Amino acid sequence: MVSGRQAEAPAEARRVLLAEDDEEMRSLLAACLEQRGYAVDEVADGTALLDAFEALRTGAASRTPSVVVTDIQMPGVNGLGAVAKLRQWNDVLAVIVITAFGDARVHRRASELGVARVLDKPFDLSDFLAAVDKAAPPA
Repeated sequence: MVSGRQAEAPAEARRVLLAEDDEEMRSLLAACLEQRGYAVDEVADGTALLDAFEALRTGAASRTPSVVVTDIQMPGVNGLGAVAKLRQWNDVLAVIVITAFGDARVHRRASELGVARVLDKPFDLSDFLAAVDKAAPPA
């Protein structure tokens, strides 16, 4: 199940599932998204991200995200591995990947997986928010 802070927001709020192992970065991104009006569910690693996907797939989670934002390099399953698993049951959910290791191979694999955007760290927070806004369907 989704661990970490879960924002309380109106039921109609757009929801983001945020996977980032760096606690400070995760908190910063979550705060920016919440200020923008998103409800945010946070997980700290790839295994927790897969658990969240499984809960959504089986109907155990009641809050489907509008967008998934995931780091690539995380403990357990990496972000692209988690996205590949997600694509086995949902090929339309918007995904944004953030990475400090954004070489051509990573960008190519993300494209193959249908990732909406890859943001190479460090990135500007306004670019991040614009990418999420673009990927999230209107509430």
